[in-house]
Amino acid sequence: MIKIFSILIILFMSASVSVLAQDISVLEKSAQVDLEKSLEKLSKLRNKIAQNKIPLAKKIRAREESLRTLRRDVIKIQELQDSKTIGLEELRRNLKFWRDENIYLLNLLSEYERGLEQNLNLAEYSALFKDLVTGQDDVELITRLQILDFGLDRLRQSLGGRVFAGKSIAENGDILEGNFARLGPLAYFISDQGDKAGPVQDTQGPYAYFVEFSKEQSLELQKLIQGETVKLKVDVTGGKALAISTTEDSLMGHISKGGIWIIPILTFALVSIITGIFKFVQIYRIKLPKVKVLHEILSQLKAGKRDKARMLAQSQPAPMNAMLTNAVDNADRGKDYVEEIMYETMLETQPRLERFLPLIAITAATAPLLGLLGTVTGMINTFKLITLFGTGDAKSLSSGISEALITTEFGLIVAIPALILHALLSRKCQAILAAMEKYAVIFSNGITSSFTQPPKYPEHLPSADNKQEVA
Repeated sequence: MIKIFSILIILFMSASVSVLAQDISVLEKSAQVDLEKSLEKLSKLRNKIAQNKIPLAKKIRAREESLRTLRRDVIKIQELQDSKTIGLEELRRNLKFWRDENIYLLNLLSEYERGLEQNLNLAEYSALFKDLVTGQDDVELITRLQILDFGLDRLRQSLGGRVFAGKSIAENGDILEGNFARLGPLAYFISDQGDKAGPVQDTQGPYAYFVEFSKEQSLELQKLIQGETVKLKVDVTGGKALAISTTEDSLMGHISKGGIWIIPILTFALVSIITGIFKFVQIYRIKLPKVKVLHEILSQLKAGKRDKARMLAQSQPAPMNAMLTNAVDNADRGKDYVEEIMYETMLETQPRLERFLPLIAITAATAPLLGLLGTVTGMINTFKLITLFGTGDAKSLSSGISEALITTEFGLIVAIPALILHALLSRKCQAILAAMEKYAVIFSNGITSSFTQPPKYPEHLPSADNKQEVA
């Protein structure tokens, strides 16, 4: 069976192989035909491509050249656009710089105009300032340049001297017609009659103001206007010194501004001065004896010449004469009694020396308080004036401020010398009392050595048991 089955399989495979071979042959022929057709199409396509390749290459080259041309045009246009932008920004920067420069010049010229207008005498005030055109930069710049030319011309004329007619106000308020003489920064006025003349100090208001010269100086100024060489008084401060001198008060005028509280301050000052002078003369006239005089008195006492010792003690200046005389009269009563007598004399002398010194001390303590009180009342008056007139006018407030400051000033002026004077006089009194105390000690010690006998000791020393009793 197996053999038969194997044979059948072999036969079946042989038949299948023959059929498969036939199919492969058919497929091979069909593939060959398709290949030939494909090659033919490929050949035709290649021929077509070869025919169209050259025209297409020409078109591509033309398009590329056109593209390069367009790119070059774009670059040129971009560069032109950039140059236009840069030029516009540069123009804008230049325009801004020129405008700033114009504003700076206008500010400088405006400042020069203000300074010129302040220094300009009203008699020579130009209509150029009244008709000043503003609002347009170019017109304003031209106008201010004209003002600059005017100022330079005026400066050249002033350096060489200039005389022009005008009106001015005298010190009594009269408006006078006359001539102005300008010499650099200085200006003088002389009336047509020639009787009043002086330096111009103020140009505020409708007319100039001048301070009157003496007759001699007025004549000199008249000669100057006529062209002669003269000597004139010149205020190198530009009028400030004369203005300050007009504001200076006399002593009584200064005191009168202190109000009511300046009266007790000055009263204390007067009392303190009189007392200080009196005590100064009284205390500094006191002379102290020399120590050798004291030893001479003690020598006379030791020699038993009490009358001579008393006369020598009385001849010494006060207050030492009283102390030494009492000490001599009581020299034989012992050291302790003499010390008490001399100390009692010192106690009697001290009130006389220090009499009226507390009054000076009271003045030194009270004067600043009165000055402070005047300051308070002055500030109260100032605030009252502020309530009535406001703070716009400083002159209306000057009275209260002057009262506040002047009372404080005089309070310190009175207190400081009074304090120093009290310290000096007190120190001098203490020095005199210390000297009296020193002489009292010397005298009492001298009395001990003159009248006291040396102590007598027993022939035999006491025993140890009674040492405590002997002591």
